Amino acid sequence: MKKRASRKKRDIVIVTSEIAPRPEHTGCICDSILEALDSLGVEEIVCVDGIPRISPDQTELLGLGSTDSARKRMEDSGLKLMKDGIVRGVSGVMLFKGEQQGREVECVLSPANPQLPDPRAASWLLGPLSTLIPGLDVDPSPLTNEANEIDGRIKAQMQQQTINHSIYG
Repeated sequence: MKKRASRKKRDIVIVTSEIAPRPEHTGCICDSILEALDSLGVEEIVCVDGIPRISPDQTELLGLGSTDSARKRMEDSGLKLMKDGIVRGVSGVMLFKGEQQGREVECVLSPANPQLPDPRAASWLLGPLSTLIPGLDVDPSPLTNEANEIDGRIKAQMQQQTINHSIYG
C-alpha cells in the first residue's frame, strides 16, 4: 500500500451532482471526472452514495473498494464490506474503472429515504469519512437538527391527514 502523503489544508476535491445522470451518459461522465482528477494529481477517490432504506431501523453503512488496500481502509474505518448486490450510477462506474485501472476508489453507502432529502443519512456518513479522509472534521449536528425538523413536519402532516379523514369518515 502506498503511504499517504500528509494533506495540505485545502487538499480535497469534492464533485457533486443534484441529479443522477442517464445510464448511457455515466461512463463518459466518469471518464471526464477521472481525467480532471488526474490533472489535479488525485491519488485516492472516495464516493458517497445512498441506497434505499427499507425500514427506519436500517442504519448500517456499507463500504466497497476497487483494490485490496481500499477494501482494508473501508474495514479499518468500521464499515461492513458489501458482499452482494450492485452499485449503480457514477459510484458503480467509478468502482469498476478503479478496479480496471488499479486506482484507489472507495465507496461508502448510506441507507437513505429515496423519496425525500435525508440529512440524517448524510450525517451517518461523517464518521467513516473522517477516518478515510484525515483532517476532515464536520459537525453532524446541523444535519441531525435538519432531519429532526423534517421528521416533525412529516408527523404534523400525517396528523393533519388523520384529522381530515375523520371529518369525512
